[in-house]
Amino acid sequence: MTGPRTLETKARHVRATWARHCNVALFMSSEPDEHFPAVGLPVREGRHQLYWKTIRAFQYVHQHHLGQADWFLKADDDTFVVVANLRWLLAGQAPEPAPHRAAAPRPLLPPVLLLPRASGEWGTPRPPPAPASPRRVVPVS
Repeated sequence: MTGPRTLETKARHVRATWARHCNVALFMSSEPDEHFPAVGLPVREGRHQLYWKTIRAFQYVHQHHLGQADWFLKADDDTFVVVANLRWLLAGQAPEPAPHRAAAPRPLLPPVLLLPRASGEWGTPRPPPAPASPRRVVPVS
């Protein structure tokens, strides 16, 4: 997922790095761009439209690319994916829903692997990890 303002500042770096290792890489935006290329979705730009942008992107994939893959990854233009590691993680996995995956009921969509944004969910900074609880060390005799 990208937008018209971040196509050249963020999405082009995704295209030049990890997206090259994908079988198919699609860039979804609220405006089409034939030179990049980016698919123009029928949504307005803005944070309040992210839900509909995601829904329209999955509808587009369902209509145009459903038979091209068993797995589809939704990632934002500020996400970095090590595709080789993702392939290793999914190797031998049946494309069925599991706790770390999300999918619509078949036959609507194939399984989708969702990753958090690099900047945290919904663009908020990630909270610092909780401090570890102190442990009492008991010597073994």
